[in-house]
Amino acid sequence: MQPGSGNPDRGYTSVPGAAPTPDSRLRVKNGEREMIFDEIKKMLPHETAEREAAIQAKFATIDDMVRAIAERETMSPEEILALATNQSGFTLLHVAAQHGRTEMLDYLFREHMFANRLALRTTMLLARNVTLDRPIHIAARSDCVDFIRGLVARGVTIDSSGAAGFTPLHFAVQGQHRQLVADLVGMGANLNVQNMGGETPLHLAVHKGDAEMVRYLLDNGADATVRNAGDSTPGVVARGVSNSEVHQVFVTRDLPF
Repeated sequence: MQPGSGNPDRGYTSVPGAAPTPDSRLRVKNGEREMIFDEIKKMLPHETAEREAAIQAKFATIDDMVRAIAERETMSPEEILALATNQSGFTLLHVAAQHGRTEMLDYLFREHMFANRLALRTTMLLARNVTLDRPIHIAARSDCVDFIRGLVARGVTIDSSGAAGFTPLHFAVQGQHRQLVADLVGMGANLNVQNMGGETPLHLAVHKGDAEMVRYLLDNGADATVRNAGDSTPGVVARGVSNSEVHQVFVTRDLPF
């Protein structure tokens, strides 16, 4: 269930689920929205002074676009930054997460931004797209640990649930992003959290036939006795996977299978 970026359409895009006035007045022309999104996608990483200058230039471009829209809509720049979405419900922060643009965190949450709009700041950090994923889940899908660290530092919960009840750790295990899994565990992610199907990250590692991941999760405290919605422990699920090595992990450790 990988969310897409949405197809540009004509006219205007309103904000799904936006609060009553003034937020519900937001109408960002799709062409304007896509230009801002594109500036984020093209942003260069911090490496040299030249690139730093290029990043600052892009920030200035985005500022100009946002300011013009805000003036036209009689809204604040913060409202535009937090509430503009594409057809898939991606906010600017979702787009930044998808492309690993950690620079956007510093830009969006500058000292003076959202100073007196804490609810709006929270809305931006926790916004869900049409698949119910928040920016932290998009970052996990995209294997962007630095972006996740930046979100957590700004108050986002590491075990936040997204599409189908998946947490960032579920997505990392499903994507077989080994270093990200290790980083999330190091950040305190719950190894035994269950998604809407009752499955833990260990269940998912078994489904993937990933014996190395199964061992890592077990070595770090994953509970092999947790049952999913089908009343199956990870060891029982392991009987049905094609990689017999996965099943042997449970057998040799004398775990339920």
